[in-house]
Amino acid sequence: METKEAEKITEEFFKERFPDKDIAFEKQCGYFGEWVERFKSGYPEYHMDNQSLRIWDKMKKMEIKKCCFCEQDITGYGNNPAPVKANNLKCCDKCNFNIVIPARVKIIGEYEEFALEEAREKHFEDKEKENDI
Repeated sequence: METKEAEKITEEFFKERFPDKDIAFEKQCGYFGEWVERFKSGYPEYHMDNQSLRIWDKMKKMEIKKCCFCEQDITGYGNNPAPVKANNLKCCDKCNFNIVIPARVKIIGEYEEFALEEAREKHFEDKEKENDI
């Protein structure tokens, strides 16, 4: 994790965990710097008490997601980008409307065309069997 990103996360964390403390003061005294290093390590949980862990878990759940197509921030839950991309990713509403939904409609159209062709073949096979009798 980059230092700037760790500082941003630490600041958000401090606002939740220590609402009565002055963040500017904390940045000067060194305690803030320790937390930045914890977040940079990727494993800040090792140094947290129960209240800090609850806040950190809440922050991770609210993590900003990026669209797997345009890389823009996603507001809300996001959309499943399947069948265009893996369904464990998320896409924004705009890309869902412009990329994913047309792909799904195309797949449905191809399936319907295939099913119709298959039904025609079966129908003509049945007619040929009737004529052979």
